[in-house]
Amino acid sequence: MAVGLVGSALIAGSSAVAASAQTVSREQWDAFAAQQPLLSQLLLAHEASAVARFLGISVPQLQNEVLGRTLADVAADHGHTADEVIQVMQDTANADVAMAAQFGMLGSASREALRAQIDELVPVLVVTQAPTTYTPDA
Repeated sequence: MAVGLVGSALIAGSSAVAASAQTVSREQWDAFAAQQPLLSQLLLAHEASAVARFLGISVPQLQNEVLGRTLADVAADHGHTADEVIQVMQDTANADVAMAAQFGMLGSASREALRAQIDELVPVLVVTQAPTTYTPDA
């Protein structure tokens, strides 16, 4: 999964960068990752792993298959629906947010704002075309 896609969709609201459900930029993700490096890495790793596991493929295979396509396309290739992928992503992200709050990485207001962003942005993310290239460290 192109790194910026999952991260930017899940985190844009907590980075104090205005974001909408229509677009989330790589710059918005980078801003959050700079503010919360551990949390951003945790969310990315868990999201990619959860979706890949759900689809019965590896994370590298998911990263490859989504290039220039949507997560909904990849899910369909593996016999699943976009709604199922949305649920997996929301459940995983919300569990990570709860864990981050439990360890004091997020306050109550930030936690609730982030959950709202997850609910709003994940469905858009699943039907948004991923970039055509993947650079793990970019």
